[in-house]
Amino acid sequence: MTENQISEYTQKLLDRVVALTHEVENLRTSYGIVRDRLNMNAEQLFVLAKGFTDEAKLIEQFATLSTQAASITADMAMLTKNEALIQLAKTL
Repeated sequence: MTENQISEYTQKLLDRVVALTHEVENLRTSYGIVRDRLNMNAEQLFVLAKGFTDEAKLIEQFATLSTQAASITADMAMLTKNEALIQLAKTL
């Protein structure tokens, strides 16, 4: 064996190191893709959560207005002394 030649065993080891280096690089790239997708999904979930919060506030406002409308209806029923309207207002 000459000075510039390496043994078959050493060559196999070097080939294995190169293969593992490529594998690590592939894993690093894959991790980056997965991380980016998770970040994108997290951002979308944040936007959805904000939308749900806004919708919940609107529902709360609607419920408050509905309660006020029922109260006004009951008051009007009493003022008009309309028995059918009074009974209806009691069911609200």
